[in-house]
Amino acid sequence: MLQAALEKLSIQPVIYAVKDNQLETEQLISRVLEKADLLILSGGISVGDYDFVKESLIKNQVKEVFYKIKQKPGKPLFFGNKDQKAIFALPGNPAAALNCFYMYVLPAINISMGSNAPFLPKLKLPLAEKYTKKEGRAQFLKAIFSENKVSLLEGQDSDALQSFTLANGLIYIPAEKETVAEDELVDVYLLPN
Repeated sequence: MLQAALEKLSIQPVIYAVKDNQLETEQLISRVLEKADLLILSGGISVGDYDFVKESLIKNQVKEVFYKIKQKPGKPLFFGNKDQKAIFALPGNPAAALNCFYMYVLPAINISMGSNAPFLPKLKLPLAEKYTKKEGRAQFLKAIFSENKVSLLEGQDSDALQSFTLANGLIYIPAEKETVAEDELVDVYLLPN
């Protein structure tokens, strides 16, 4: 999924896999950082028993810029740098990883390639139905939009990719907002074709 997103940008990524092992994770990060212009990791960045990525990055002298963001999906996102190289560690759940790619990694890549418009294009559209969430975390929701309305898709879980295949946009609901009324205007980020 991430490989396909990068290839759409004419970037041919080099892909590595590592077992859930602290030493192997540290060693792979060390080797890749010697060659890579940008490092994107997926999985192993949360706080489970087998999540070794953050500690391995720190042991490789990666400077943490931020870790964990108040959003859903994609809370366990890490961004750091070393020797002017950007390092992103994305969540392991696929929809969360793809969401974080579009909202954070893609703009960083576009900026590094000299783009004057690095972020996904955005529209304001009325929401087709009322939506309620918990206060405290921003939320990105997979959606389908037309010229005059945006509708939520089924399958908003962090591991649900099918709705991403149908979506042409991501609705953004701010952290402080709990309820969006039917026909209320929302920000909609347009996903690449």
